[in-house]
Amino acid sequence: MPARGERALGLRRVSTDVEREKRLAAEAAAELVEDGTSVGLGTGSTAAYFVTALAKRRLDIRCVATSLATEEAARASGLRVESFAGPDALPALDIAVDGADQVAPDRWLVKGGGGAHTREKIVAQAAGQFVAIVSSDKLVDTIGTPIPLELLDYGLAATLERLGHVEIRDATRTPDGGVIADWVGPVESPADLSRKLEATPGVVEHGLFGPELVSFDTNQVINQFAACLLGLGLNEAAYMAEIVRGGISSVDHGQTEAAGALGMSRAQTLRRIVLPQAMRVIIPPTGNETISMLKTSSLVVVIGYFELLTSVQRIYSVNFQTIPLLIVAALWYLALTSVLSVGQGFVERRYGRGVASGPAGPALFGFLRKAAPA
Repeated sequence: MPARGERALGLRRVSTDVEREKRLAAEAAAELVEDGTSVGLGTGSTAAYFVTALAKRRLDIRCVATSLATEEAARASGLRVESFAGPDALPALDIAVDGADQVAPDRWLVKGGGGAHTREKIVAQAAGQFVAIVSSDKLVDTIGTPIPLELLDYGLAATLERLGHVEIRDATRTPDGGVIADWVGPVESPADLSRKLEATPGVVEHGLFGPELVSFDTNQVINQFAACLLGLGLNEAAYMAEIVRGGISSVDHGQTEAAGALGMSRAQTLRRIVLPQAMRVIIPPTGNETISMLKTSSLVVVIGYFELLTSVQRIYSVNFQTIPLLIVAALWYLALTSVLSVGQGFVERRYGRGVASGPAGPALFGFLRKAAPA
C-alpha cells in the first residue's frame, strides 16, 4: 500500500497533467481565432486558459463574455469585451470557445458547472463555429448526472414538483436572476432528457449541449489540395486495380507452376516471370487512364482549387474573352495529352519487345477464308 506522501505526490502529478492539458487545448483553440473576428468567451478554468492565450496573440477582435468573472479576466488581459445584451449588440459571432464538464463519444456535452450554461448556450448558438476544449478527465462513455439547470424563481416550487429529480444548488443567482439547480435523475437518453427539460415551463435552460452545436471546420481537417488528390486518386485507384488484376491474370498459370518447380519463391516468380509479361497488357490502359485523369483534373474547379480551368475562368470573368480563353485551355490540354501519348508509345514498345506482331488484317482475312465453306 503506498504511503500517504506517495498518494499525495500521485494526485499532484495527475492534477499537473490535467492543468497542462487544459493549457495546451486552450492555446490550440486560440490559434483558430483570426484577426478582425468576433469571439465568444466561455466560463471556467479551461476558458480562463483560453482568455490568457488569446490575449497573448494581440489580435484586433471583439469579445463577448458568458460570465462576469470571464469579462473581468478578459478586460484585465487587454481584450475588448462588448455587451451581448440589447438589440444593438452583435447579432452573431464568428467563433465561441468554452470548456465542458462531460464529453461523450456521440458529441453530447454537459456544461454549467459554473452556473453560466444559459449564457454559454446562447453564445454557442450565435457562433458560426463552437469549439469545446477539455482535458482528458472530462471524457466519459455516457452522459451522467448532475445536469445543471437554471430555473425561473416564479413558480419554483411547482417546477420542482413537476420535474421531481432536481436539487437546488447552494449558489448565488445568475446575473439574469435565475436559480441554479441540478438534475439528478436517470439519464437514459440525453436527447430525450433535453426535450423533456425544454418542454417544462419554469426551466430557463439546461446544461445539455447537443451534437449540432459542436462543429469543426473541415478545411482544417483536409485542405483543397488533399481533397483533390484524394478524390482523383480514389477514382483512378478503382480502375487501376482492375487493370493490374487483368494484366496479372493474362499470364498463363502454368508459368507460375513451372517457376515453382524450378525452386523460385512467390516474390521471384512475380518479379521475374509474371510482371514482365503482364506489363505489356497493363501499360496501354494505364497510359489511357493517365491521360484521362489529366483531363479529369479539370473537375477540381468545383471546389475552387487553382488549376488550368480555374485560372481560365478567373481571367475571362474579368475580360469577358470566354471563347478565346477556353480555346487556349483546350490547346494546353491537347499539348499535354500529346506528350503523354508519345511517352506511352515508347513504354509500350519497350515492354512489347519479343512479342510477335504483324498486320492484323491479312491474318483475320486468312482465318475467315479457312472458316468459309467451299
